[in-house]
Amino acid sequence: MRGLLPKGVFATMLSLSLGLFADAAPAPEARKTLQIYFVDVEGGQSTLFVTPEGRSLLVDTGWPGNNGRDADRIVAAAKAAGIQKIDYVLITHFHEDHVGGLPQLVARIPVSTFVDHGPRVTPAGAAEPTPQQQANLGRVDAAYADARAKGRHIEVKAGWRIFVRPIRPEDEPLIHDFLHHVTPQDLRLRFFAPMKEFTHEFIARLTQLDYARAMAFVAFDEVTNGMVGVVRIHSDSVYESGEYAILLRSDLKGKGLGWVLMQLIIEYARSEGLKVISGDVLRENTVMLEMCRNLGFEVSSNPAEHGICEVRLKL
Repeated sequence: MRGLLPKGVFATMLSLSLGLFADAAPAPEARKTLQIYFVDVEGGQSTLFVTPEGRSLLVDTGWPGNNGRDADRIVAAAKAAGIQKIDYVLITHFHEDHVGGLPQLVARIPVSTFVDHGPRVTPAGAAEPTPQQQANLGRVDAAYADARAKGRHIEVKAGWRIFVRPIRPEDEPLIHDFLHHVTPQDLRLRFFAPMKEFTHEFIARLTQLDYARAMAFVAFDEVTNGMVGVVRIHSDSVYESGEYAILLRSDLKGKGLGWVLMQLIIEYARSEGLKVISGDVLRENTVMLEMCRNLGFEVSSNPAEHGICEVRLKL
């Protein structure tokens, strides 16, 4: 069976999670520092982190059974921290004492996002589980999958690290290469029209910004230095609302990168004092619409364009 998440992955998820949550609960007046609650789950594992802003990350959920003993203890810790929901639950591995308590937990307190390392695997050379062990593993996995379906799921690729910086005019060659790693369908969903070529003028509009009203961040793989995504926002003339756009390499979708970049641009807009962030999304772009709903955006139909939905988030 797969072991613990590598230390670097855990540290990355902790820093991203605690730094980029949206819709955080207000912190009690007395809370001024990061709070860490080590929950007694009697031989299992569960730790709750809560920032001064009320953002929360729970690592593992303890045992199942026992009339919900471990879930009740976690909920008690959450109430002591002054939070009414858990933003992220990170499952380090699929032993029953680490993941087994999740179904009872989600029945007691809302959980927004679930993070894990992907499907359970048996290392090469390890003994195959007995039929009874396999049945127990299947039961644990099925219970986790059912509980996880109540929120958003992010699968963390072991060892994958990215860094993000503002876009620069000299990034034109990087953008050109990046766009060739995006499928025609994903380009059409982003630009609302088929893209047959990428001219210098087109890419210059993406890289040369009026920083008084716009910002764009580009994300890179730390190992390959290849560009993996870009997110941007353009404000209106009175700097009260901003329109966002996001694009990822097509072969890297579904790994949580889009979720992190969206939270980054939301936090940037909030830090700039914008009151609203919005966007237009093709109705057929169901993945983006679902992510927007999970992030708290209101989704409505565009009365003038039947094929377009308007998404809007009050900051």
